[in-house]
Amino acid sequence: MNRGRPRAPTKPRASKAGAQPPSKTLNIKSPKVYEKAARLADLTGATMTSAIETALEEALARHQSEVQAKIERILDLAREVNKHLPPGLTREQIDRELYDEYGLPR
Repeated sequence: MNRGRPRAPTKPRASKAGAQPPSKTLNIKSPKVYEKAARLADLTGATMTSAIETALEEALARHQSEVQAKIERILDLAREVNKHLPPGLTREQIDRELYDEYGLPR
């Protein structure tokens, strides 16, 4: 398998009636990125596509986990603030207490 040199671009296939459209492609123009993808594929024994797909899935899962953790921290803070508010206050009452008629903090 020749991983040191990118393949020549191919023409998109004409789709037949009812056939799936050709898949989208990713053209890696950075030699450094291409080499890293090739190294990852060699180390894992996977194809470059599979290695990139796995790396992207792991990165997306990690970032989604970080976003979810931030959301949980914000919700925890909101619950803590709610503990200190008098019961039965509406949002409008809270806004009137915190902001003047121009929407500026009191």
